Amino acid sequence: MSVAHYSLTIFVALNVVRALAYWPQIVSIHRDPGCASAVSLWTWNVFTAANVATVIYALAELEELVVAAVFGVNAIGCAAIVMLTTYKRRRHRLLVWKNVHAGLRPERETHSTRCERAAIAAE
Repeated sequence: MSVAHYSLTIFVALNVVRALAYWPQIVSIHRDPGCASAVSLWTWNVFTAANVATVIYALAELEELVVAAVFGVNAIGCAAIVMLTTYKRRRHRLLVWKNVHAGLRPERETHSTRCERAAIAAE
């Protein structure tokens, strides 16, 4: 095998690991009882856009399907994180809005109240 074959094999293998690495982030967002405030939507949107741009470049300029497929999978992983985080934040805002209009005062959100709620939810 040539250096090009070895480098392509390493590229694909590391990107498979990278694609699998999205899963813990997705699970963490799903389990977050609040609005996934620790997740930066800006960052994940930039990652998604960069992966999509790489797919387009790989197809249009390089005519390289393997590279396009690898970055396509990464774009899907990043987009899933963006969509799930956006869903959690909109749902959280809707619940707060409903409580405010029902006359309920929202509890002041602090790190300790988030941790307490997370502990209760985990039980």
